Amino acid sequence: MAPFTPGSKLLLSCLLCCLGACSGGGSTDGPNVPTAAPAEPPSSTETPATQTELDKATARMIEDGMNVPLAYRHPDQGFAVSTTLAQEFIDRYNQAHEFIQPRIGGYPNWNTVITDEDGTDSDNQPVFELLEEIGFLNYDDGPWTTQRVLDTAGCLTGSAPNGGWSEAGENYVKHSLCMLFNGPFENEYKNDPWYWDAFPDLDFVDGEYYHRWLLDFGFLDGMYHEYFHHYQIAHILTAHSGDSAEEPFDPFWWAEGSGQFAGWFYRDNWKEIAFLDYLNPEHPDYADYWETRDWTIPTPNSNPPYNSLQDHLDYMVATQNKSFFFAASQVQNTSNKLGGVGNGGVDDDDNCEGWVASYSNTTYYPDDSRYEYEPGQRSCWAIMFVAGPHFLAYKSSWQAALRDIPADYFELGFWGSVEKHTGLNQQQFFDEFNALLRSVDAESIEEDYAPEGWKTPNMPMTTVVDFMTIDYYQPGD
Repeated sequence: MAPFTPGSKLLLSCLLCCLGACSGGGSTDGPNVPTAAPAEPPSSTETPATQTELDKATARMIEDGMNVPLAYRHPDQGFAVSTTLAQEFIDRYNQAHEFIQPRIGGYPNWNTVITDEDGTDSDNQPVFELLEEIGFLNYDDGPWTTQRVLDTAGCLTGSAPNGGWSEAGENYVKHSLCMLFNGPFENEYKNDPWYWDAFPDLDFVDGEYYHRWLLDFGFLDGMYHEYFHHYQIAHILTAHSGDSAEEPFDPFWWAEGSGQFAGWFYRDNWKEIAFLDYLNPEHPDYADYWETRDWTIPTPNSNPPYNSLQDHLDYMVATQNKSFFFAASQVQNTSNKLGGVGNGGVDDDDNCEGWVASYSNTTYYPDDSRYEYEPGQRSCWAIMFVAGPHFLAYKSSWQAALRDIPADYFELGFWGSVEKHTGLNQQQFFDEFNALLRSVDAESIEEDYAPEGWKTPNMPMTTVVDFMTIDYYQPGD
């Protein structure tokens, strides 16, 4: 498949939504961007608790080390699978997190379940036991069954087993939960309608082979993205609670856009992941995988033919670094405009000429009723989603964007953290972003042009961003 083309937005990271289920689904008018599922029980009859209860809940999270990274996979995490899942797929999950967590930080209360969607309740009993243990949906009566898992699955979702902070106080505990399924790990063919329903734009002949490499890397991409959410949640602590809880803590463009850098994250060290050995021509057991691919079969968000997984990761990074041109060419509606980058793109039927980023059109998920847009510009959210994280790094640094701003979440909130590290308040941030996209003639620049500091550096992410030395919140600082 050619690089991104408008109207055919198949999201590579949404392969995870087939391995699991993206919480809340996505809009039918654009890319299937997951919405955040509630991590706490509903409290429609609950009265606001005192600040004391919120302070107690915060103190409990700090006591539990919720925001303290370990240099290894955190032991206080849950992982349960069906009894039918092959060991090789359990190993894939373990290898993924043994790679991710020592680099971003091991944080407690991350949980994953892998359910056999076609299995019996007995097959899935270990999954049910973990869901019970972390109190997932424990405010909703009824035993766990395979069907109930299918009906409630999400990634990323979560739980607060002792109730919300106002109810639990000093007993407040919060978990993140990613719910995956056996089928996508085990099935390399299209003839599983449940699996392929999420990809209506692809037209496969029943039984046609689908590229295993894309499923395997899609899993890694998704695990990085969802664990990055957990890392951010860990540093929010209880800052999302209180009087402003009805508004998102951080805007959609940042909450989802900041997790779009899997290509950069894996690019320099992917050969350390054992289950990817078959994609590495330098490995002694390599068996001509790339040379035997049928490249007539579509591969979303990629640019084959490839000779190594390295080719795809380099392509992902190079494409991400076209984000400035994409955004500038869209708001100027140039004849050479780029339709999209990675997981964000503008629909063929939309025209973003004159689009101006603001709070109302970048804060909410596109399927949120509060999301505002002009006629013919419904998908223009993709401009901020793709370019906003780069602009934030451009105005500060990549380390500030991905590490220092999250470190200040609890004390300053998202926009307060942005102001501290960029010197710009919310309105100034939008004003400078909009002006920068109009400071060049997009008709006359190359696709890979960007102001200095905009692109991801040509170094390993964890060399540029030292996640392990994050200055996490501690009382009395």
